[in-house]
Amino acid sequence: MVASVKRPARVGIFAVLAVAIAVAAGYLNNCFTGLGFGPGQGAGQLEATKDVAKDAARDVTKIDPTGKVRVVVQGEHCRMEGDKATQSCEDLCKEIVASAADVEATAGTQGTVDRFKSCLQARGIKVQVLSE
Repeated sequence: MVASVKRPARVGIFAVLAVAIAVAAGYLNNCFTGLGFGPGQGAGQLEATKDVAKDAARDVTKIDPTGKVRVVVQGEHCRMEGDKATQSCEDLCKEIVASAADVEATAGTQGTVDRFKSCLQARGIKVQVLSE
């Protein structure tokens, strides 16, 4: 009789222990994935590297042989000439890698153009504002 009472108790302990190990493994798997060690991390990092390479190639193509870029100010936003999407002028100012910039200011507000021009000049970029 004693053997039959101990056996169900052991099965219950092992079941609880197996569930605890499964929960801990799932938690640790999420932790390791966040640190870059889990499954699927290589593919995500590869895609991110491709996106950075595309952005770098796009920036290089925007610079003409003289090292100039052309930026269009539209209202409170800016865009590189040829791009369809606008972005914050402050963000674009930080991204520009050139020795000079032509700023087309015909559709931008005066304050935005002045702030953008000051930002570029503070970074050592020569600025020419084009307006009609």
